[in-house]
Amino acid sequence: MKKNHYKKNLLTVAFLLCLSLNSFSKEKQTLFYYSNLGAQELMRIQTISIADKPGTYLTPHLKYVFTYDEYNRVVKKEAYGWNLYAGSWECSSQLNFTYSTHTITIEYARWNHYRNIYDAYTERAVYTLNNESIDFYSYYKKEKPADDWKTVAQLTEISSGTIRSIVKLF
Repeated sequence: MKKNHYKKNLLTVAFLLCLSLNSFSKEKQTLFYYSNLGAQELMRIQTISIADKPGTYLTPHLKYVFTYDEYNRVVKKEAYGWNLYAGSWECSSQLNFTYSTHTITIEYARWNHYRNIYDAYTERAVYTLNNESIDFYSYYKKEKPADDWKTVAQLTEISSGTIRSIVKLF
């Protein structure tokens, strides 16, 4: 009698274990949909939406607004997140791009929801150019706006794969 009870418990535990492993093994696949406003070369607004499970409804997720200079270079990229409860876009962060003869500087600032302005820049990336290629890369960070910039990373030998990885950070 005890053996039967033990076997039933063991089978129940094994069944529950298989069930839980099966539910964890199914990857949740999120479908993103991109909508671009403006010419492909000069995209002004990019909206990213997420599809629900059956794929019938789209929920806004992120929006990027791009500003260009007279040379058609991005000078600002503002990010907005969708507030589901308010049904509106809320500022999230911005990147400012500064160009000089041999450098491109990208600075990052977060939106301060309490003061309704962007905080001071807390991250900075500097790309040093040499004949249309990146010769040197430096990444700086501040813990507080009043702090000095601290070097976080520097790269001197940069391959095209590394450039793609760096650009994904921004």
